[in-house]
Amino acid sequence: MHITQQQKVDTIAVFTDSTTIAIPQHNKIRVASIEIDDSITHNIVRFYAQDKNIWKLKYSFQDEHWVGMPIYPEITDFNNDGYKDFQYLESTGGRGGNAFYNLFIYDKSGDSLVYIQNSIRYPNLYFNKATKSINSIILTRGVETVFLHLHGNMLKPFASIFQIEKLVTVKVIDNNGHSKIIQTDSSGRYPELARFTNYKPLIVEE
Repeated sequence: MHITQQQKVDTIAVFTDSTTIAIPQHNKIRVASIEIDDSITHNIVRFYAQDKNIWKLKYSFQDEHWVGMPIYPEITDFNNDGYKDFQYLESTGGRGGNAFYNLFIYDKSGDSLVYIQNSIRYPNLYFNKATKSINSIILTRGVETVFLHLHGNMLKPFASIFQIEKLVTVKVIDNNGHSKIIQTDSSGRYPELARFTNYKPLIVEE
């Protein structure tokens, strides 16, 4: 008799929401985070819509990362369309200061999710009401604020602010990715690690 060795698989966490994401009570998201071989965590995302009181699968996504990384799910409106979107933690860097998330935007026309393919390139994403854009805060030897617009399933930068000690450098970025410095300020008027809400003019969050 041939005996196969069974792989140990332990479910670490399950996240479910149907009250806030997309169209509340009509849509539902479920994320399972599963540990494999004590070294890899496999994440499975399922997004559903109600059809005649039956939950029907509309979108699925899966990825892997190292064990011990909580997914920290977040539901918020990232594109200011009135429907709440979803992101979960993929990895961290910069001594834990940079949190890289997989971002999914709700698409009302298809009643589904769209995965933003380069979202994990931009850490600490949040929606900026002042510029109606998605911002990324990147911690390196200084701090960089990147202003981004959604273009299909990609994030596209259109401006950035880099601050190191007293020096603040503001750039605009064209559709081809070419950047141009439009302002520098070394007066020291801005606090260290400032969170800017606008780049033209420079405005710090109160």
